Amino acid sequence: MKKNDGHILGTVFSSPQNDHSEHIAHRRVENWCERQQKNKPQSNSVAGGVFLMLVSGLHIGWSIGSPNLRLQIWFENVPDGEIILALSSWFIGAIIGSFISLFILPMWEKKTIYYVGAAVSVISNAPLIGFPNESIVIILCRILAGISHGFIYITTVIHASENAIKEVRGIILAALHYCIIASVFTTSILLAIGQEADVNVNYEPNMIIGILGTVYSAMAFLFIPFLTYESVVFLIERQRYSEAIRNMIKLRNESVETWEIKNDFDEMKLMVCEDIRTSKSIFKDGNLRPLLLMILVKFLFVLSFNYGLNMIKFLAVDNILMGHWSSAWLFGIRLMAGLISLFFFDVFGRRIYLAVSAGGTAISLLVYGFLNLGVEGSYVAIIASEIFLGLGLGSVTDVLLSEAFSSRKKVLSMIVVTVCEYIVQIALILSFLNIPTRSYEDAFVFTTGGVMIVITIFLYLQLPETRFMSLRQTRDEFRLVGNATYSRQQPPQGITSA
Repeated sequence: MKKNDGHILGTVFSSPQNDHSEHIAHRRVENWCERQQKNKPQSNSVAGGVFLMLVSGLHIGWSIGSPNLRLQIWFENVPDGEIILALSSWFIGAIIGSFISLFILPMWEKKTIYYVGAAVSVISNAPLIGFPNESIVIILCRILAGISHGFIYITTVIHASENAIKEVRGIILAALHYCIIASVFTTSILLAIGQEADVNVNYEPNMIIGILGTVYSAMAFLFIPFLTYESVVFLIERQRYSEAIRNMIKLRNESVETWEIKNDFDEMKLMVCEDIRTSKSIFKDGNLRPLLLMILVKFLFVLSFNYGLNMIKFLAVDNILMGHWSSAWLFGIRLMAGLISLFFFDVFGRRIYLAVSAGGTAISLLVYGFLNLGVEGSYVAIIASEIFLGLGLGSVTDVLLSEAFSSRKKVLSMIVVTVCEYIVQIALILSFLNIPTRSYEDAFVFTTGGVMIVITIFLYLQLPETRFMSLRQTRDEFRLVGNATYSRQQPPQGITSA
């Protein structure tokens, strides 16, 4: 037989090595699916918060996610002050709601908080159905919707992180941001349809948004009593140990207390005991480092997703993406990229996701800036930036936020981080309220891309890798204290501390 004949036969009949590799790959996929299915109650336990995140996405998309806002009926003959307030109102409400969480999270159980958030959400969306073009109604409704988001977002992030095992914490937290972007995409479609609709057709985008927001809030009411399990850490802090173990058994689809559950419970209990001995001040006990890191992470995300940059992007692709539909196309591209990356959040490290997504976005913006100086095809760089954003910058921000702080300082630390985010969003709305000059837009794009690259490099070097770590381990990694290894290697799977 000739030498090449073996190669030919090898392409027809697979070798034992290839069969073994395919079997391993197939088994890994099966294990991943089985793990996700087995731990489904952990994601279901925050279903109330997830539906309210869908409501939040509708309002975020309304103000900073669509180029069609100025074409609505209510915009005509409205003073500039009301326009500024309408665009900023949701973020103003979110700041208020964030501070409310400081008082209710330590006292109320998660079911109660979700019920209150859903009730406020209904109140904030229902009036839009009857008064879709009244600016005062829109402003008040958006403030109330922001208040609901402010305390529900912090509650949901904490709740999800404390109920999820370390192997699926990433995908559960990443899904929260994906839901928000999905609703931003929905709003962009609704507003685009409003501009394409015939004048004789009675179609009001704000009314549809009010209907959807009310429906999502009502669905939250339906799921809360059946799917919500109280946070294990919350129960341990109140010494309700038997209830905590029962919840862990249910959340992990077990019938009895396993050794894994016992080990995880002991470590959570140890974490709570350690945190109780520390100060409540967010500037002590090594908490300043994670606080500053997370403010930078949030600032990096805001640079990639804000009113000014979005409007520049939409204008850049108007000629090829059907005008009013430019935002829908771009967010659709981001959603598709996000859907693919969502399933790998617990496969690759957090730092890799942040570096690739943020770095790729920054480079795409710089390329767009150079191409926009006179070369055709700058829209390709805009589309590339959406693909990179979809890979997980917003999602990894939520994941890291859930892992960075100790249980005693977590609520106030998250309030500081999120309030800084909302303040920067408002500032960027104000800076782009009136149509800026071309040179201002170019300078903004170059500055955004350059600053993002600098922050991305710094965070990649400073952030710990927290994949497959317990919350106690991630806390120590961020603070660089205790048994923290601060290594870039995958941490051990077993729990040895108790």
